[in-house]
Amino acid sequence: MKSSNARAIAAIALTVMLTGCSAAAVEPTPTPVDFKVCLVSPTASIVASSPADQALDAIERAVLTRGVEFDEAYFTQTQSTGSYVAAMNSLIDGGCDFVLAATHRMSKAVHQAAVANPEAKFALVDAVLVNDDGVKVDLPNVIEISADVATQAFLAGYRAAGETKTGIVAAFGGDRLTPTTNILWAFKQGVALFNSTNGTNVLLLGVSGEQPSGWSATSSWANAGKTARLASSFIDRGADVLLVATGTTEMSGLDAKLQESGTLLVSIDAVTTEVSGVNEGSTRLTDSTLAVISKAIELPAFAAIASALDGAFIAGEATVALTETDQEFAVSPSGDMTNSLREILEAINAGTLAIKQNS
Repeated sequence: MKSSNARAIAAIALTVMLTGCSAAAVEPTPTPVDFKVCLVSPTASIVASSPADQALDAIERAVLTRGVEFDEAYFTQTQSTGSYVAAMNSLIDGGCDFVLAATHRMSKAVHQAAVANPEAKFALVDAVLVNDDGVKVDLPNVIEISADVATQAFLAGYRAAGETKTGIVAAFGGDRLTPTTNILWAFKQGVALFNSTNGTNVLLLGVSGEQPSGWSATSSWANAGKTARLASSFIDRGADVLLVATGTTEMSGLDAKLQESGTLLVSIDAVTTEVSGVNEGSTRLTDSTLAVISKAIELPAFAAIASALDGAFIAGEATVALTETDQEFAVSPSGDMTNSLREILEAINAGTLAIKQNS
C-alpha cells in the first residue's frame, strides 16, 4: 500500500527527473496555474493500482503536465460520510477547484459536498453518485468514472470454470450493493456459459440463486481479515478458484493456505502479499493469482481534470470500456481457452452476447 508521504516523495522524484538541469530533459516545466486538485481518501493508505491509487496518479500527471496545485485528505480513524464531507468542504475552503474521491464509501459524501459547493467540480471514481436515501442521482458538477468490469468478470468466470480441478469455484463480495453484485453476477454468467458450452457441471458457491441478498459477503468493505476467513471457508468446501470482490487486495493472512491447497484467485486489481526480508511495506503479486480484473481509470480521471481546467467539463457517467483477453495471469491459459475467450469478447463487443446486470 502507498501512503500519502510515499506518493509525495515519488512525485517530487519524478519532478526532479523531468525538470532537472540535464540537457537531455525533453519535458518542459509546466507554467503554474491557479487551479487546485484535491484527493479525499477514506483510508490512511492507498493500495497500489487501486482506483484511488489511479486517481492519485491522474493528479500527479496533472501536476507535472498542466501545472496545477495539489492537496489531499486521508482518514486514519473517523470514517463516515460526515467526516468525508467535512474534509471536502475544508479542502474547497482552502482553494480546491476539483475534488477526486474513490469507491462507493464516498458516494453520499460527494453528493452532499457537491450540492453545498456548486462552484467546485467533482470526480467520483469507481462508484455511482447517490443521495442520502441511496437513490442514484446526477449533478451538473459531478462526473462518475467507472470501468467495464462486467466484461472482465464474465471472461474470468468462464476461465475459472475451465481451470478448476475440483469442479468447484466460489465468489463473494464485501457488500451486496449493485456495483459489487454486478461483478459477481457477470462472473456467475461466465461460469454458466462454460458449463453449457462444454457439457460440464462446475459448481459455483457463494452466489447461489438470483437474489443478491442471499449471496456471500464479508459485510465489511476492504477488511483483509474477514476476506481471508471467508475465502478459507470456501477452500475448505473444495473451491479451488475464488473470485474476491471485497475491496481489499491484501491476502497475506491467506497466502500459506492458498499455496498449500493450490487455490487460485480472481481479484479486483492485483492481489499482493507482504514481502519479508526487504523494505518495510514492500509487496508482490501473489503466485496464486489466476486473473486480475483491472479498473483502468487513470487517463479518464486525468481527462476529467483537464476538462475542468479548460472549461469543458461534462458531468454524468463516463464508463471506461477497456477489456482484453490478455489479462494478467499467474497461470497462462491454454491455446483453446485463449481462443474461446477471444470469441466470447468478440461476441460481447458485437452485441450478440449480452451480460445481464442488476441495474
